[in-house]
Formats: sequence, structure tokens, C-alpha cells
Amino acid sequence: MYKVKILNKYGEVFFYQHLCLPEFRAQLRELKSKSSFLAIGASYLDKPVGLIVAEILPNNRLAKIRSLFVTSAHRGQGVGTLLLTSLEKELVVRGCTKAEFFYELDIIKKSISTKLAALFEKCHWSLINVDLIYSSNFKKIYQSAFIHKENLLPSDMQIFPWKEITTQEKLVIKQTQKANCWIEEGLNPFKYDKKNESLNSLGLRYRGEVVGWMLTERVAVDTISYNCMFVRKDLQKMGRGIALFIEAIKRQKEANIPNGIWFVNQKNHLMIRFVKKYMYSYLTSIKEERVYSKLLL
Repeated sequence: MYKVKILNKYGEVFFYQHLCLPEFRAQLRELKSKSSFLAIGASYLDKPVGLIVAEILPNNRLAKIRSLFVTSAHRGQGVGTLLLTSLEKELVVRGCTKAEFFYELDIIKKSISTKLAALFEKCHWSLINVDLIYSSNFKKIYQSAFIHKENLLPSDMQIFPWKEITTQEKLVIKQTQKANCWIEEGLNPFKYDKKNESLNSLGLRYRGEVVGWMLTERVAVDTISYNCMFVRKDLQKMGRGIALFIEAIKRQKEANIPNGIWFVNQKNHLMIRFVKKYMYSYLTSIKEERVYSKLLL
């Protein structure tokens, strides 16, 4: 029979720490009854077989599951369900009203992800967001034909560094979005203001009006993340997004930054079509990031 226990001391969690993601083991060593981290272990015949770890954020209303693991010999026996439901009950006791869990999975190896999805659906969690994560390097990207395309923009369109966008242009974007909702969900450029990499975050003007952008972020010394590509809907089928993408890639290459990551929301159909058509054969990895959420009260 499986037993679950809230682990309040390092002496208790010591025997479970190998079941936790490495990046959160330090927090387990500092566990206290009033810690922002909460750990619940599952055992079978007094041997650790599962662990769930959550962090209660400073507002004390939202908790994020940081690690969830069940040993392979005990999967499919209800241990994951037992851990998750036990965590939910304890979070309610501690005043949390909402919990979230996100994980990455390799698109090619979906066996574990299928079991995780089934677990959260069984416990009535909602899948609230899916992002695709594509990775590549310039050695591969420059083997593709599309990257060498030229003269993709007419004379009345210009690419410009995003850092040069004017206050007036920002105001126009905000006002027209409020009136017409022309920017697709999740692609509002101002969402990324504090993260933008000035090297190759770009905007697109059409007859003096800002109609598109490619916004990037430096996530490591050797890696730039491409967070947001958008072109106004009536211009999307004219290859304008490709022009933005190619220019951003060229500027990164000139700076000798070898790696790129593309975070693409499942709702960003423009970028997904672009990747499938032009980049798929040159990717080094394809992952998916899923976010589940549940209201606890």
C-alpha cells in the first residue's frame, strides 16, 4: 500500500531528493514548515517511490509545481494521482487558490508526456497554453535556401531596429489595437519590452506605419531566443515575415552568436507555417511546453 507524507525537514526529504529535478534540490535542503516550498513524498514498504514539489509564490495565492516524479516500477499504479491530490489539499490549507504546472517534452518521444497529460486531465486540470520550442544553429540554418533570398520587400516597406520605434508609433499601435484588435493574441509587442535584444529585434514599416515586428531576447551568451514574429494579417501572405526573419538571422550571424531558439505559441499560425515550410529540415530539436492550471477553491 502506498503512503504519502508532507516532508517538513531535510532529514525527511533527504531520502527523496534524488527524485527531484536537480535545480530545486537546494530548496529541499532548506525545507521548513513555513517554507515557500512544499514537498510531498510517496513511499511503498517504507521506500521512496514518488515526489511532488511545489513553490508557493509571494502573494500566497498561486502555487507552481516545480517537480513531479514517480519511479518507473510504480507508474500506472495511481501514485501520481495520490501525490497530486494530496498536494492540492495541502495548498488549500495554506491559502492557495490556484496552481499551475508546466513541462517540456520532446516531440519525438511522447510516451511520458501522454501519461502526464492523462494524470492532469484525470484530476480536472485545464491545459491553458502550449508553446512549441524549435532549436537550431547557424551552421544548419545557412544550409537552407530561404535564408539566401533577397529583395523580399517593395520600396514602400522598410525594416528598422525596434529600439528606434517612436513614442508616437507606440501610441498608434495601442490605440488601433484597442479599436480594431488587429494584433493576434499573445503577439502584442509591448509584452516583450523589458526583454528585447537590441541587436536583432526588428520592426516593419509600410508606408510609414508600423505593421510588423520580430522581437528577440538574449537567453545565453551564445543563444538568442526569437519570441515574437508578427505581420499585419492583410500582408501575411506576401512573404514579409520571411524578410524580417532573414534580416534578424543575418544580424545575429554577423555578431557571431551561433544558436537560436524559437518559442512559438500554438495560436501563432503564421510562425508555425513558416517553420514547417522553411526550417523543419534544419532544426536540431523540437520541444513542446505545456501549461496546466487548476482553481483550488
